[in-house]
Amino acid sequence: QNLKANIFNILIEQLKKETNIEILKPIIKDYLNKQKKIEYNKIFGTYYLELLEIIKNEKNSLTVEEFNIKAV
Repeated sequence: QNLKANIFNILIEQLKKETNIEILKPIIKDYLNKQKKIEYNKIFGTYYLELLEIIKNEKNSLTVEEFNIKAV
């Protein structure tokens, strides 16, 4: 559990420049909960890259939703 909290905090620090921390927290928490085995050596490779992709997709879907709302 301590390992998960440490990794969560590291990922928040690494990804906070990508989007708002309040948006990041649930995304990272959900992502880490889905991992079968959490390992430090995957923080800056696998976890980081997969989370970047998730964040990018979230931003795109928000942009599309905002566009649709404005178009109506």
